[in-house]
Amino acid sequence: MLSWLAPLDPLWGIFQNFAPAGVEIQLLARMWIVSVLGFVAGRWVFENAPLPLPKYSTWNKSTWTHFVWSQVWVGWLAWTGWQMYHDAHSNSSLFADHWENRVHKAVPGGSEFCHAQLAWLLSGWFILWWFQLETHFGSNDPWRNAIRILLWTGSLHPFMQYWAVRAGGPPHIASWFLLWVQGFNSFSSLKAEWPWLDTLCRLGFSLSFLVVRVGLWSFWTLGLYHDLWNVWRYAGFSWVWGVAWIGWSSLTWKQWNQGVDVWQGMVDYLQGSAAFPRVIQLRAKVD
Repeated sequence: MLSWLAPLDPLWGIFQNFAPAGVEIQLLARMWIVSVLGFVAGRWVFENAPLPLPKYSTWNKSTWTHFVWSQVWVGWLAWTGWQMYHDAHSNSSLFADHWENRVHKAVPGGSEFCHAQLAWLLSGWFILWWFQLETHFGSNDPWRNAIRILLWTGSLHPFMQYWAVRAGGPPHIASWFLLWVQGFNSFSSLKAEWPWLDTLCRLGFSLSFLVVRVGLWSFWTLGLYHDLWNVWRYAGFSWVWGVAWIGWSSLTWKQWNQGVDVWQGMVDYLQGSAAFPRVIQLRAKVD
């Protein structure tokens, strides 16, 4: 697989000398190239093959391509991460019984998963810059995305890879629903055609956000803080320790803060004071 990229391997070998510990430039570069080429191919298809969707001919094809591209990436990461979350190797006594192993041992398949997360974030930045997309999908917070890149890079050290892998998949379930809501908000003709699906996705986002990104995430954070405290006691400070502490604390605070709005939106909907559950990070309409 991806053997057609083999001629570029000598180039990746040069950059490998400057890469942080654990980062495989060849693997990351191949994933990045496939991601960008997938976007380019998708845009060509959507520009030349009209789809039976309401007002599709008037839509910005790059915006629609980014919507589909984001759905594929987030859906794959959510599915893969969910499988790893329930994998016997990830739940073995090797990790469950010893904080030293949770901190320093690589999770089976964890390196590939972390590289995929990095490839998705880095290729996403490039696509937004290269194609000058004014309307896009997913997080639009550069600081938050930079924290994620640092966290995934640190997890390849590997440092806290156990927690990164466990928290790297299930939260994308909420992101997947959110992307659908952003799509309905951006392409209003879709919302007019399928308003029930828009409401269903809003409910799916709200419930999964509160259960996974507020509930489960808080539980994971307590375990991670326990391990970070032990690392501080026995090994002292390091850059990956600082990134893990700042990154997890920032993301946890952000999700709790957003969770208040999501909860209030759910309450308003259930009380009948709102037509549909209010969600976060919506985009302006483009059609």
